[in-house]
Amino acid sequence: MWSVGCIMAELWRRTPLFKGRTEQSQLGLIHHFCGAICRENWPAVDQLALFNNLTFPDKPLRVVKERMKNWIQDELGLDLLDKLLILDPDQRIIAKDAISHAFFSTDPMPGQLDKILSTLKMSNFEFTSTD
Repeated sequence: MWSVGCIMAELWRRTPLFKGRTEQSQLGLIHHFCGAICRENWPAVDQLALFNNLTFPDKPLRVVKERMKNWIQDELGLDLLDKLLILDPDQRIIAKDAISHAFFSTDPMPGQLDKILSTLKMSNFEFTSTD
């Protein structure tokens, strides 16, 4: 579900969410976006093999909703993303609950893709190109 949250955010942002150059920088980006990677936020994190090798100088607050509100104006979309990107897998939303989230059943409902794309004022290349 973590990956679903990352992909969902990347679709809105059109750029990678956590673009670290090393594993440590990647974890640092997650740490400053999703809140401190620590026992308080993720009780079982100390069971991960390399957790004790990590050092973070601070304990930032979670800022998922605040940082994503420029891309996601829908409160339900922000709520779902926030639940997908919870650090502790035991507290993260499960697939059954995610697919039943109000984001998927509340207006505005999805429309026809060709009609939606025709309203865009920018290039549609990234939506219509194939690899």
